[in-house]
Amino acid sequence: MISGNVFTQPSRKLRWAFGGIHAMYRVACAFWLGWLFYRALAVALRWLCGRHWVLQRFSAGLRPIRQFLADAQLTGVEADRVVADALMLHLWSRIWGVGLTRLRPADFASICRVEGFEAVLACLADGGGVICAHHHAQFVHSYWTWLAGTAYASSTVFVPVRGADRYGYDAMKANAVALRQSTLALRAGELVNVVPDGVKGKQGIEHDFFGRLRGFQPGFAELALAAPAPVVPVCVIMDTQGRLLIRFGVPFQRDSGATTHHDAVLHLVEQYVAFLREAWRGAPANIGPGALQTQLNFPLKPSSE
Repeated sequence: MISGNVFTQPSRKLRWAFGGIHAMYRVACAFWLGWLFYRALAVALRWLCGRHWVLQRFSAGLRPIRQFLADAQLTGVEADRVVADALMLHLWSRIWGVGLTRLRPADFASICRVEGFEAVLACLADGGGVICAHHHAQFVHSYWTWLAGTAYASSTVFVPVRGADRYGYDAMKANAVALRQSTLALRAGELVNVVPDGVKGKQGIEHDFFGRLRGFQPGFAELALAAPAPVVPVCVIMDTQGRLLIRFGVPFQRDSGATTHHDAVLHLVEQYVAFLREAWRGAPANIGPGALQTQLNFPLKPSSE
């Protein structure tokens, strides 16, 4: 029986199993059946992850998702299904990589669907750049795998949203440089990708997020106002059949009536929080294990008197 906690460091037997799967996939590809092998494996793995003994084997790694579901007041049969899906998707990321980089490009294209990119193209047509706001989903790196095959692969700029002081640098100076470089990129009509739900940067704005007081980084809002540039939320969802969806949402609205800079920033951050809440509620199995653990580290919201 294969043991080991796949949520931390897979055991040697588990790594051998993953290696065997990769070998079988390469053989299937030699006969132009790579896509069929991929999809058949997804069905088999989802069935396996639904077995009680498998869930028991990985019970320690599944505690964060169970705790989050309790915070979100999702219990019963629906919660059990989400837990099984979460295990399957985490194993899936271990097999194929969080960016699905072990798939052939043709197979990746066959399982990847993109919705709403027209909103980004419409914003770019106006002559300016666009800020794409992501969150730490299980397969968020697949977005960059997809982006590498588009005309915007070389024009993407990443904004560091975490302090650089842990490396011995001046965090404020480093972030000021990144803000200036990203502002110039936006004014040149490029895409800038940010992940504002991280915890290693400045978390200046707190919100009630599934019963916990969570801090959110306002850097993307500062950038959007400085450029200026529209903010488009991006959600990456993998289903239990191995199909990937990259969904671009409706651009955030600016508060034209904001009287202060802080109010304008707060308005954008609140829209991101609403987007993140909907993304987590709509696809809880796709939340990354690290993001779940981070969420549980935030303090509970004090109960009202």
